[in-house]
Amino acid sequence: MCHCRAHWNLEDGEGGKERERVDTLPLEKLSDVYLLDFVGPSGFVAEISSKVESVTILDHHKTALETLSGNASIGNNVTKVIDMKRSGATIAFDFFGEKLLARSNISENYAAGSNAVAGAKFLPDSKFEGVGRLFRYIEDADLWRWALPHSKAFSSGLKDMDIEYNINVNSVLFDQEVFIHALDL
Repeated sequence: MCHCRAHWNLEDGEGGKERERVDTLPLEKLSDVYLLDFVGPSGFVAEISSKVESVTILDHHKTALETLSGNASIGNNVTKVIDMKRSGATIAFDFFGEKLLARSNISENYAAGSNAVAGAKFLPDSKFEGVGRLFRYIEDADLWRWALPHSKAFSSGLKDMDIEYNINVNSVLFDQEVFIHALDL
């Protein structure tokens, strides 16, 4: 089982408002932890890595690089992908993208009668590019590039939608059909 802690809200900065503490995480039930655009306070990664099989950090912040570089207290089970030329959103999309496509094929195989996991809903190949485009626009705003056509309008419109990104509050957001239709906006 894995746990993901993210710098949640697409509007940069919102995820940092909530202070995560190791004692609030169900680490005894987890083997893999993913920290997306978030490394937590001092000592956070070291403490988590001592209690789980693996920790994967996907981040783009200078502070993450400074916090984690040369830190001897961080275990060998920590994988770091820190790229200050991309947003945390696109780093995560690239990292998990191939897994999403592979799992969508598993779902299709299950429908055809194979032994794959029942009820799995993942991103179909036909929607992958649209999701990638969405993430490129999010990155364009997050890094203040504004290089893509209508990027400021897109970012403003996304913010105006006032979407609740917390899965515990708005579980329907990540339902495949709702998410895919949002890409058509």
